[in-house]
Amino acid sequence: MGRTKAIAYAAVKEVIENGILVDYHTNHKDRGYDSAVIAAPIEIGDERFICSVVIKKSKKDNKFYLH
Repeated sequence: MGRTKAIAYAAVKEVIENGILVDYHTNHKDRGYDSAVIAAPIEIGDERFICSVVIKKSKKDNKFYLH
């Protein structure tokens, strides 16, 4: 994991709360979980990025990962 991605983790909560729903799949690829992609612009230093958070929701748990 690079420095930029590590810093982006600090923005995850704000991206989930204020971002835009980009995509949603019920029972994603018949794997037993729903998935959603939420994205928002973020700034790290002088650079602007689009932060995408993928959320996976199943009956057992909820998880996310960052792009």
